[in-house]
Amino acid sequence: MITVMTVEFRSAKTTNLAWAHWVRDFARRCPRLRELEVHVAVNGAPLQLLLDVLGHPALRFLTLRRVLGLNGASMEKLLAWLQRGDARGLRLDGVPFGETDALAFCDALSTCTSLLELCVSHGQYLSQRLLDGRSLPPNLRVFAWGEYHRRGATAAPRFTALRDTSQLHTLDLSGSRVLCPNAIAALLPHLPQLRSFDVSKVTFDPLNDVVQLMSAMGQRPTLQHVLVGQCKLPQSVLPPLLGCIPSWPSLRRLDLAGLYVPARAFRAMVTALVACPDFAFLSLRFPPFTDAMWRDIVPTLGAGLLKWRRLVFSECQPTAVQVIQLLRRLLKHNQRAFIVTCSKGYSADALQNAYTGLLHERGLLPPTRESCVVAFV
Repeated sequence: MITVMTVEFRSAKTTNLAWAHWVRDFARRCPRLRELEVHVAVNGAPLQLLLDVLGHPALRFLTLRRVLGLNGASMEKLLAWLQRGDARGLRLDGVPFGETDALAFCDALSTCTSLLELCVSHGQYLSQRLLDGRSLPPNLRVFAWGEYHRRGATAAPRFTALRDTSQLHTLDLSGSRVLCPNAIAALLPHLPQLRSFDVSKVTFDPLNDVVQLMSAMGQRPTLQHVLVGQCKLPQSVLPPLLGCIPSWPSLRRLDLAGLYVPARAFRAMVTALVACPDFAFLSLRFPPFTDAMWRDIVPTLGAGLLKWRRLVFSECQPTAVQVIQLLRRLLKHNQRAFIVTCSKGYSADALQNAYTGLLHERGLLPPTRESCVVAFV
């Protein structure tokens, strides 16, 4: 029984009206169709005809990618679907809006109490109205927003439209180019159930205000996934960020990719993470520590590998000798094999052969599928 349908307009053949009629009629004959995804890669796609599927009584999730003709009758069908109260999830990727349509869309969203998931990226004329306009649906559970290219001197969003979404558990701003940390800090107290917070690759402006954001993050004890990788954060952020870890008793994932963590802070961080009973995934930059520094850190890190699922060293160019030395020390302290993967700097086969030799040297069995993965990417 078909529940999900993906329609792609990739060639002139797919813009044929007869083909579009066939797709629409086929969708109507699927009584349990719950999700529709439309991807437009050519001009002239009969979008209006295809969006008749939005009248399907079982349809709950809609994804539109690179759709250029969402206006007029097509927009009316999208708005009617939102107003009918059937929508549960909506994803818009690269869908430009005219100013009038953007206002009408935001008005329809504000009254769509059934919507649980909203993801918008690269929406011309939409972003500012969506984030700083009328309140978004109060029952939202997941919200993702990204806008890589802001034109002119448009101010960073204040996120006032999200302040009534008290049931939100996932906030993903990783696709954004420039954000104001104080605006996000002011939003977090309104999200008491937030579990996943992603600001990866975001540029914060002003950068000095990121400390206030870290303080606000520490006030959200429900957080389980914290992703701040590739944010070009200053070293002054480290103490307040690492100080938040004890405030997140259910923490499962921490992504600090690209951020250099000095040896003393590294050990304190790993010690705090080992104390988190559910922690499973750590990602950070490979540190250029001396042998003495590693000897001080590895016992605690090895204890973490007995519990965790994945340790990723990213943005790094360690030599093969550095990697083997680290693996040797980790095996010495936890006496249990883990899975090793590598995609940079040297042959993966050579690394696996060297690692197999270490296991044989210490008389350890090969890792199982449930073992922790140590990755160098």
